[in-house]
Amino acid sequence: MVVCLILVLISYLLLFMARQVENKNKGLALTTIGIVIVAFCLISGFRSNIGDTETYMQSYTVLANNQSMEFSQDVGFNTMSLFLTYLSPDPQLLILFTAIIIAVCNLVTLARYRKYSYYELQVYLYVTGGYFLTTMNGIRQALSAAILFAFTHLITKGKFLLYLIVVLVVSTFHQSALVMIPVYFLVRLKPWSKQLMLISLMVFAFVIAFDTMLPFVFDVLQNTQYGYYEEYFMENNWGGSSLIRTVINYVPVGLAFMLRREIKEKWSESDIFVNMSLFNALVMTVSLKNWIFARFSYYFQPYNFVLLPLIVSVIPRKKERRVLYYLLLVCYLIFMLVEQTGLVYESNYLNLF
Repeated sequence: MVVCLILVLISYLLLFMARQVENKNKGLALTTIGIVIVAFCLISGFRSNIGDTETYMQSYTVLANNQSMEFSQDVGFNTMSLFLTYLSPDPQLLILFTAIIIAVCNLVTLARYRKYSYYELQVYLYVTGGYFLTTMNGIRQALSAAILFAFTHLITKGKFLLYLIVVLVVSTFHQSALVMIPVYFLVRLKPWSKQLMLISLMVFAFVIAFDTMLPFVFDVLQNTQYGYYEEYFMENNWGGSSLIRTVINYVPVGLAFMLRREIKEKWSESDIFVNMSLFNALVMTVSLKNWIFARFSYYFQPYNFVLLPLIVSVIPRKKERRVLYYLLLVCYLIFMLVEQTGLVYESNYLNLF
């Protein structure tokens, strides 16, 4: 997608320059970061296509014409949408509003950890890794994931009750957010511990015995908003997600294991990000059997954008550090060009070309 390509190249250059001058002129650096975030909000907020954007816009229009509708699920998201209809019946308002929350939560949170790595590389991976595009699809889940990502500090500081409240509130936007309650305890385990290795083995076993285990999964999901997927599973032969995408998500896990001592020495709170990256890889492993499981990567993948640049920064030798830095730039750009070939950005408000 040409728009994303231009956005990522310009933002990379601006953020690279911002990092160079931050020590001398912090105000200029922060202003530059702010400009980049605004650009992401505008590009995402004024789109009229991509993923299920059109479906959300149509639902918003229906809601605007019938503001007395009652909601049976996702009460938080629907209430927010209802409030917006009183401001304007134009469905673009919903897309813009959610895009701002998602972009601000994700990019500001990444910026919060920039002192441990390279912010320009974080944002570059955010786009070229496909996550920015993902946030424009599955809006409710992307919104939930972005808000929870913004509250990562509650996990690192061990504030479970506060995090639980946030999760419960966010789950009114998308019920899948509830998965982060048990995840809270799991990611606080020591990386590479026996407990996490056992969980990894269980996931691999589940993938191997997928056809046998699937009925048990449906039993768990039947009372959730994912329950209706059982019918689709039975009637359609849905394929799994990309093997290349899964392999790519194992890269930070492998590098984190190789450089585990250096990472721990530089940043004591890195354990959470390493474990989140592991869970993201495991989710993508399961998604090889069916792409619907990849939806849970909304909650885990953002941590890769902190972890990978951190890994680059802890490599002892400068030459090797540069090699990995530029290798990530090239490989992720190729991945983006392959994955997004033929995708066209449309907007009713931005006449970009």
